[in-house]
Amino acid sequence: MLVGIPNVGKSALANSLHQIGRISAAEKGRLKHAIVSPHPGETKNISGLKIASHPSIYLLDTPGVFPAEILDAEVCSNLALTGAIRDCLVGEVDLAEYFLSIFNLSDEYKKWANLSLSGADDYSELERRQKRQYLTDHTQDFIVNKV
Repeated sequence: MLVGIPNVGKSALANSLHQIGRISAAEKGRLKHAIVSPHPGETKNISGLKIASHPSIYLLDTPGVFPAEILDAEVCSNLALTGAIRDCLVGEVDLAEYFLSIFNLSDEYKKWANLSLSGADDYSELERRQKRQYLTDHTQDFIVNKV
């Protein structure tokens, strides 16, 4: 039985075990698959999948489970950022503020600090160089050389 919070890959694991455990191609069409989605809450009911024939082994794929109530805002935000719950349950503004607070505590933002609008000039210069380099379509030249 696969049990856990939503959107952690329970159904994907069930499908992988199902693929590994196939014995013959004849069984391939008869065996069902778990529905996988990037959005939490896709699995609605407990479903059984046969993952081996000799001996017969079945796997139960279950919907994600949660405690009845999560009081800690940080836990809710972490679950929303990992995709375990929908963003709207936490609030998009609160979630964005929480993400920015985590981002600011890390050094990742320093990598982006040197970017400026002058980068756009560098890009346009690169584009101009490429246009000068390939003024014509050389496809015909390659065809003529091969003939």
